[in-house]
Amino acid sequence: MRLYKEESGVCSTLPVLHFTGREFYMAEITKLSVGQAIDKLRGTDPPKAKMARLDEKIDMLDEETQRLRAMRRRIERDQRAGSTGPDAQKANARHVTKLKISGIIIGIVIVIAILAWMWGLL
Repeated sequence: MRLYKEESGVCSTLPVLHFTGREFYMAEITKLSVGQAIDKLRGTDPPKAKMARLDEKIDMLDEETQRLRAMRRRIERDQRAGSTGPDAQKANARHVTKLKISGIIIGIVIVIAILAWMWGLL
């Protein structure tokens, strides 16, 4: 990249052209060799018709839709199997109650330990 010196003494990376007292900055253009230009024009794939590209996209989206529907069915089936009725709800309620009681006991033990530490008993 070339540095061009402006009238103010500051170096710029873009060439400056002066037209009737105004400064115009030209952008740097990367030049391609003839072989690179031909490769770029040819491309790696032969050009496809617009409809063919759209058909491919539609097929991909259809596959994704089928996958998501199968996942939703699997999740709904697992949710129905997990909640079999009143027995499962009672067991879940007992489990939640045990968790609450355990949390309260742990909290009380922590408070007692802190108070004992503050009073110098530990």
